[in-house]
Amino acid sequence: MIKLSLLTAAVPAPVLHDHPCDFHRGEAVKITTPLTPLSGDSVSVISTNNRQRFKQWKAAEHEESFYALRSVAACWQQRGYAQDYLILGKTSPGLKSERFSWEAVPYPAGGWSDLKQISVMWKVAFGVDPISEEERIHLADQNRTRFQKPIPHLTEAHPAETASDPFCDPEVLAKQTIYRGKKVSLLYDHSPMRLGGEMPHFLVITNAHKTHFEELSPDEYIEAMQVANAVASYFQEAQPKSTLYFLHKKGRPAGQTVPHWHMHIIVKEDDASIASFQFPCLKSPTSCTSLSSPFLLIRNKLRQCGQSCLSFASLLWPNERLSDEELAERVAFYKKELDTLPPIH
Repeated sequence: MIKLSLLTAAVPAPVLHDHPCDFHRGEAVKITTPLTPLSGDSVSVISTNNRQRFKQWKAAEHEESFYALRSVAACWQQRGYAQDYLILGKTSPGLKSERFSWEAVPYPAGGWSDLKQISVMWKVAFGVDPISEEERIHLADQNRTRFQKPIPHLTEAHPAETASDPFCDPEVLAKQTIYRGKKVSLLYDHSPMRLGGEMPHFLVITNAHKTHFEELSPDEYIEAMQVANAVASYFQEAQPKSTLYFLHKKGRPAGQTVPHWHMHIIVKEDDASIASFQFPCLKSPTSCTSLSSPFLLIRNKLRQCGQSCLSFASLLWPNERLSDEELAERVAFYKKELDTLPPIH
């Protein structure tokens, strides 16, 4: 079982979980098997309260999810399964309902990490069909052995305050910083995804040098989530149909290229992921409002497919850098726009 504990906590006590797909249930979040997994060995962290949307999560959910994700990573590492991982969340502020979750995907040591990256990014771009309850239970049983034994207590890291990476470079920060908080800053990415039209692309970084997620303090993580929530709130008003992707990585096998913790926030005007190619109007003609409805649906699905192909290519291949003038324009714009929000620290 996994214990959601303080960094200095002792060996966890046994925890009862009320669902065969769950690994741990805490007061605010639980660790479970995803309904739409990006990988067969991934796990999800979701709220146990009636807070389904990301913007509804409070400090309790963010703090407990921090310890949950830290504990999951520690289990993978101390069992010798994986040192590197991706953590991803997605929110669509304009949808009537959603169930926000963080999904953690391990990248085991070996020569298959590149193929796994392609597979995971494909599913991020195109979406994943929900798996059956039987499949979820089967995956949970396969993965449970990695979380059964108690793990040693988590220790707080004390990394160097500065380093030679780009996010510790004053010139880089001067060009890209939109907002600087007490512990984290919001930057605009100098190489946003631009195939098919530029997607707003932000980076949340720690002000102090922290190489990866395991070196963050709870306060840094909570402030990072507050900044992410402020960005989501802005786009809820500015682009009501937008979908925001939050992702951070540890290790080159998972795609980390800068040795300084940062979380990407990528904004898509429409959610172009395709969960299924089923056409309800064709299956149930009586539900059609007009003869053109099936063809409009097919056209929209094909358009979404094209957008997903562009997203997939942008996720895998380097994007063209913005010119200094273009970058300055975007930083100035979002400085002004986000300045109208309530304080985010």
